[in-house]
Amino acid sequence: MLVVALLSFVGITMDDNRTARVTEPAPLQQIVAKAGRIPVRNFDAARCKALADLSQKAAPTFTQMPNGDWECNSLLEFPETGRTPSLFIQIRGNKDGRWTYFRLKLNFGSPLSRQILSERALSVIHMLIGDRTPMKDLSAKLASGQEFESALAGAKVRYKQEGMDKSRFNLFGTNSPGFSKGIAE
Repeated sequence: MLVVALLSFVGITMDDNRTARVTEPAPLQQIVAKAGRIPVRNFDAARCKALADLSQKAAPTFTQMPNGDWECNSLLEFPETGRTPSLFIQIRGNKDGRWTYFRLKLNFGSPLSRQILSERALSVIHMLIGDRTPMKDLSAKLASGQEFESALAGAKVRYKQEGMDKSRFNLFGTNSPGFSKGIAE
C-alpha cells in the first residue's frame, strides 16, 4: 500500500493487471502553493537549527536570555573562486516565541551567488512572514542590489547597501506588535 502511495505521488499509477502507467503529477510548486506556509509563531532552538545547510561547517546558535528573549545566529558560506559569498542570519525574539527583529547580511560574489543568496534569504523571510503575502520580484530586487523599504504582512523591511561596498547588503526586518496575532498555528 505504501509503495502505491509513493508511486502515485511521483506520477505513476498501477491498474489491476499490475501495469504501470505514468501520469502527469502536479508540479511540486503547485502542491506547496496550495498549502502555503504561515508565519512562525513559536520560534525555538529547533527552528533555529533548521536554518542550517547540511554543507555548512558550523551549526546555527540559539541563545536564550534570562528574561525569555532569544537570539538565533547562522552563517551560511558558499565557497567559490575568489571571495566567499555568505549569508549571515540573525533573528531575535521575545519570550512568547515571536520574532521581533531580523537581519540578513548578504555578501555577494559572482552573479550566480547573487541569485543563490537572494533565494536563500527569501526562504528565511517566507519562514518568518509566511508565503501568503505577495513579495513580487523580491528575490530579483535582492540580487540586483536595489535598495527598498516596504511593509510585508505587518513586518517592516529595509534593504540597504553596506557602506560603499556594492557586494554587501543588509536586509532588516522588524515585527509590528500586532503581527501574527490571530493566525492559526
